[in-house]
Amino acid sequence: MDTRLDQETARWLRWDKNPLTLESVKQLIADGNKEELEKCFGARMEFGTAGLRAPMGAGISRMNGLTIIQTTQGFCRYLEKQFSDLKQRGVVISFDARAHPPSGGNSRRYLKILKKPFLVVYLVGLFLITLHSFVSYMA
Repeated sequence: MDTRLDQETARWLRWDKNPLTLESVKQLIADGNKEELEKCFGARMEFGTAGLRAPMGAGISRMNGLTIIQTTQGFCRYLEKQFSDLKQRGVVISFDARAHPPSGGNSRRYLKILKKPFLVVYLVGLFLITLHSFVSYMA
């Protein structure tokens, strides 16, 4: 593997607390599956106008507990700088019905992770994926 990929996977192995995603990365490394490791660790998932969009699974390119925690921390810090009354205002968080049993990931689990740093949270449960972007228009 290349140095960057080695560094990303080593960091992942230190930080990931989900035994399912942790084991899947260990197995990819043991198998020497560079192609799949590159898909999982090639580029960090980005936050866009419709929120986080990526397949669920292990790695920084995927939706999983660790990337949700990291993104939430960064987003929370940003919002706190932009809105001095954030703790009174709250945030709107939506979720859908997606799930990925091999990684133990699902939208409801990620929702629990997301709402921890915020004191006031308005939840919008959307079970039709086509309606997920509706939250962008609520404000």
